Amino acid sequence: MSENILITTYTFHQRQYLMKLNSANCLELVLTDKQTGEEWECSYDVAYIEDLTRKTGNFKQFEIFTTMLKSGLLKTTECISLDLLTYEDLESMRVRKVKSSSRVNMNSNNRRYLIVTYSVEFDKIKYPIPLEYCGLPDPAILQATVRKLEAKLKRAEEALCTKNDHNERRHTKTLERRIDELTIENNHLTGEVKRLARLLSRNPRSQVQELQNAIIQLEKSVQFERHSHHRLVQKLQSDKMMLADELERCRKSERALRCKMQIPVKNNQTNKKIKKTPNVYDTMECRRNITKATQRSRSASPRLIRQDKPFDSNRRPSKLQPQSRSSSASMRQSPKYEVEDHPLPLKIAVPHQV
Repeated sequence: MSENILITTYTFHQRQYLMKLNSANCLELVLTDKQTGEEWECSYDVAYIEDLTRKTGNFKQFEIFTTMLKSGLLKTTECISLDLLTYEDLESMRVRKVKSSSRVNMNSNNRRYLIVTYSVEFDKIKYPIPLEYCGLPDPAILQATVRKLEAKLKRAEEALCTKNDHNERRHTKTLERRIDELTIENNHLTGEVKRLARLLSRNPRSQVQELQNAIIQLEKSVQFERHSHHRLVQKLQSDKMMLADELERCRKSERALRCKMQIPVKNNQTNKKIKKTPNVYDTMECRRNITKATQRSRSASPRLIRQDKPFDSNRRPSKLQPQSRSSSASMRQSPKYEVEDHPLPLKIAVPHQV
């Protein structure tokens, strides 16, 4: 119900009016001049409003039209504007519209017309709503209204006084508590001041001198710490430079040693390759010696001994006797054994097969 009722103020031609709108089942408008107290009102049903919009050539439903009227009163959109015209103003607009210079006999009355203007991009539609003049308000009604307002004002003043008294009492209590707190704090500070005054009254000069000496001592210690820190920083920087030089020398020495180590490694690899290669001439000579020894031992009976027996270089080798085929074959199969003739042994060095 409250959504259908709207009460607001609006200014027409630099005069303020009180507007009351009710759109529950029909359109009810009440316009009141705040200066003179004159009133204009109207009441139109749904059919009249829709027929009015149809005559203008731009039909609007009742709900849409009332929404447009509320938007114009509250100034929530720029497309809707309101104006209040008299009968003479309306007739002059009609005359200018038909471009007629003839005068029209106009009945001057106190009727007003609320013009609702709907502006679009290329068109402007105006909806006139007639408002009937109600005249000045009844003095009895005005007196009753005044009495009602005075009573309401009196009640409001009493409530305000009661509220103010309550607020004043509460504020007074707050101030009293604050005064007590400040008094206690003041007493505490006063006692502290007295205690300090007694301390200073005993020997103020000696205490001041002690404080000055302490300040001087602190300044000297700060200065000493600053110099020592500066010296420490310089020493650390010099140590850092020395260590960097030492590191560079170690790196150069390491590179030189690596270069020197590469030559013996290459020589060792070459010697290993040479050792792995067999000597062809030594092998052939050994084979010839074996063949000769075999031919000489066919006539003798040699005795086989192991190679791990120590060989006496002072003993003279005896003549090789002929050897049997079985002995030669055993010698071929066992090259690690040597032939020895009793009492003078003969040692034949047989190389291992490569």
